[in-house]
Amino acid sequence: MDNLLEKLSLKHQTWINVVQSFGCDRYTAEDVVQEMYIKLDRWNNSDRSIIYENEELNYYFVFKALRSIYLNYVNKEKKHKSDQIDDIEVGYTIPDSDEHIRKKIEHLHWYDQKIFDLVFIHGYSMLELSKLTNISYHSIKRTCARMKKIIKD
Repeated sequence: MDNLLEKLSLKHQTWINVVQSFGCDRYTAEDVVQEMYIKLDRWNNSDRSIIYENEELNYYFVFKALRSIYLNYVNKEKKHKSDQIDDIEVGYTIPDSDEHIRKKIEHLHWYDQKIFDLVFIHGYSMLELSKLTNISYHSIKRTCARMKKIIKD
């Protein structure tokens, strides 16, 4: 059991290929494999399922670890991108260079345009706008979510 990292490193290119089969580039695959080495080294003492009794690696266990680490990486990237979209809450102005977004918003229903204008440009909170207009908060929230999706796309 002391030579777990040595056994894992002998199959380094195999692990890289496995992670690349998930759909990522070489550099990300290297990062994921390095993270896998760290995690499996930590689990080595507590979990006997990494190496079988005959000192052979449990490839399925390694595969599951790689997949889990990769999915965590993808989820972090998605969250990071959605956090950037959430930053457009107040005082957002459409850049002059982004005529495509401007045209998409201009072709929307007048209600959607007005909600976009009041929330994103004038800075009204969704709750405040709901109280002022007697429009349901959830309707305003769904409209804002649609607007964010349009800007994101």
